[in-house]
Amino acid sequence: MPIPLKKYILLPRESTSKQAAALPLIAYQPLELLFQDNIEYNYFLEFRTNTANQLSGYFENQTWTRIIPQICHQEPYARHAVVAIGALTKALETVGFDSKSLASTTCRSERALQHHTFAFAQYGNALRLMRDFPSQAPDRRFRNTLISSLLTTCFENFIGNHKEALRQAQAGVDVIFDQMEREASNRNAEKLSSVFVDQDILGTFIRLDADVSMFRETHAATDRPRRRRAPSNFVLNNISATFSTVKEARLCWDASVQKVAWRAIHFPEVFKTLSFGAGQIQDVLLKQDSVAERMRGNLMYLADMAEQWYHAFLPLFERTRRDKPTSKSFMGGSLQMIRYLTSRFMTKYILAANDSTFGPSVLFQDSVHIISLARNVLEVAEDYKQPAQPRFVFDSGLVIALFTVAIRCRDGMIRGQAISLLWKYPRREKIWDSAMAATIATWLVKKEEESIIDGFIPFSERLELVRNDFLLSERKVVVQCSKSVDGSRILLPEVTLRW
Repeated sequence: MPIPLKKYILLPRESTSKQAAALPLIAYQPLELLFQDNIEYNYFLEFRTNTANQLSGYFENQTWTRIIPQICHQEPYARHAVVAIGALTKALETVGFDSKSLASTTCRSERALQHHTFAFAQYGNALRLMRDFPSQAPDRRFRNTLISSLLTTCFENFIGNHKEALRQAQAGVDVIFDQMEREASNRNAEKLSSVFVDQDILGTFIRLDADVSMFRETHAATDRPRRRRAPSNFVLNNISATFSTVKEARLCWDASVQKVAWRAIHFPEVFKTLSFGAGQIQDVLLKQDSVAERMRGNLMYLADMAEQWYHAFLPLFERTRRDKPTSKSFMGGSLQMIRYLTSRFMTKYILAANDSTFGPSVLFQDSVHIISLARNVLEVAEDYKQPAQPRFVFDSGLVIALFTVAIRCRDGMIRGQAISLLWKYPRREKIWDSAMAATIATWLVKKEEESIIDGFIPFSERLELVRNDFLLSERKVVVQCSKSVDGSRILLPEVTLRW
């Protein structure tokens, strides 16, 4: 039975007339007059009609379809950045994800190279204009800093420069969370966020924060950005008894339950970084057991939050099954359920008392559901849009879910289906690249199954991925795994993979 909980409040769901009056008016001009020539204008139209919808993914999100195009009417830096991303979209359509790289000049056709070159020229113009931000009025500077963070993160992700993308994402996260902290602690603080940050913008940066924290754990220490947390008054401590829209359920998940996923994934790595000091071995072991117990208790609490969210979401999810498969509600509901199932899968995996209990059938049902929902979303998206077209989405969910199933579920059939979907539907969800994920998973599964006995992978031969240091622009990844030897886990040599 779900526990009745208070209705949460994060930001107003609907702006009141007083709040609406406070929003700055945008002076519109005929779009053609804002661009130097038809080339720029056509790339802007490419962004507005195609790229923005792809970036928004399967959820109702107006950040890319409404907010950023509107700002292009006022801010030249935004117009140049949007034109640059539109040009990259055209290059991607010509080249595809199976090219050497969008960051490379070895494109397959002269036309693709023209799109690529024009994109970088426009991006350079945008970066030069961003240097003027410090001299702007506070409210304009706050807005432009957030939007520029999204645009630069998007562009750098597009070309496979994930380190710079993470740095730009972190910069935007710092700005919005610092401002919210000031407003929370100082009643006299100027309410910059209240006139610009709506639920879509806030949710976007909360998800960026989760991505930054996740990827810093699997890279070398020198590459790790500083971890930020959402201010306490903007994090949902109570989950609604029911959700009325997928958007509402998603925001609740992002703001309060998303921590389950990355804590579950990185629980073993975090524990290994702790120092327990010197002394008698019995004392050190007691300290380790005590800390491990507290960490597991915290993880179980977060898992309980996820279950409460699930009971609130389930009625809405079942209603979305009656909508058209191509609708945002149906596809968004499917993806949100995939995110929940993935976090539950990982939480159960980490909380298992003995990892040797993980035979082929354990967690099988969650894996089957993830594969089924993912296949449905990907097939519908392909049929509804352009067949065999690579996707770039400014969100994550499908790739990481399929990757998790491929490397954690030891059922050969399910693993094969997950890897097949990663190869069949090329896509990049921010810095989660499907080809990279499929390459790592294929290698790991092959290594594990070299020691398979009667369809069962012995516990001593199961690999745990502890490092994933990649260069998307070079289509290269350095991975490192650990395995169990005499009750302890040892690190194996690094392996370099290419795709």
